Amino acid sequence: MLRRGVIVFCLTLPLSAAIWQEVPGGHHLKLVTPLQPVGNPLLWKEFGLKAAEEADLGSFRITAYDMQDVTGAVAAQEWLAANDPNATEVGNFVLTCAGKCPKVLDNYLRFLPATRGGAAPTLPSYLPQQQRIAGTERYILGPVSLAEFAPALPQNLVGFQFSPEADLARYQFRAGEATLSVISYPTPQIARQQADGFRKVNGSFVKRSGPLVAIVTGIADKNAAWDLLNQVNYEVQVTMNEAAKHNQAKSIANMVLSIFALAGILIGFCLVSGLLFAGGRVTLQRFGLISAHEAMTVLHLSDS
Repeated sequence: MLRRGVIVFCLTLPLSAAIWQEVPGGHHLKLVTPLQPVGNPLLWKEFGLKAAEEADLGSFRITAYDMQDVTGAVAAQEWLAANDPNATEVGNFVLTCAGKCPKVLDNYLRFLPATRGGAAPTLPSYLPQQQRIAGTERYILGPVSLAEFAPALPQNLVGFQFSPEADLARYQFRAGEATLSVISYPTPQIARQQADGFRKVNGSFVKRSGPLVAIVTGIADKNAAWDLLNQVNYEVQVTMNEAAKHNQAKSIANMVLSIFALAGILIGFCLVSGLLFAGGRVTLQRFGLISAHEAMTVLHLSDS
């Protein structure tokens, strides 16, 4: 009897961790179904898939993919966009739709848990827009996605021991179709080392820019290849999250100047006060309010 209870508990446990949630006043979720995503399961694992569920909202169905982080969501969105151009990445979630889908899927985020934070990867911004074939973008996070999307790039040259990430897309030229892969390494030194290895691969055109290595394959036209490579330029983005250190010598000099300024103000105040006091006595004497021989009151503090 105890064994049966344990089995039932194990079977119902995944259902309690639902992605889609009912929202008061929102569209009614007719049915929520856990899904096993199509495609290579090892690829989904490399992208960091946690769960996938389809919500039936009547005339359309929305599938939510809960990814481990934002980078994995971007990778999954680029892959899914090949078959669903409306695939949307929002934080760590990727949404796809089937049926009479609304134009904007973001409105249905209220049915999902709060998105996990994190900055989106910048690699996609380095892929030139012109002549890019829509839906060919692919993000590479490890050996599985490399073999799936860019088999022309040797795994040993990519060097996953350095934890690189890559994004690629295909481009259409008169001379044919080319593939541009942009690989990001932790440091420019590692990128320089790996770029030297890629230059030895036949049929490849290689450029390094900072920690990025850009590689064009699949086309023999040198001008077309370098037209792509010349558009990949690393831009340094610096975010200041703490106050800059002050120059100690400059701070001391400013302090000395401030002391002199204060001393000047005090001396000026004393002179003005003395003149006002003397002028006041002269005025009082002129009007006969005090005698000219009336002595000033002296405290004689030095005699104590």
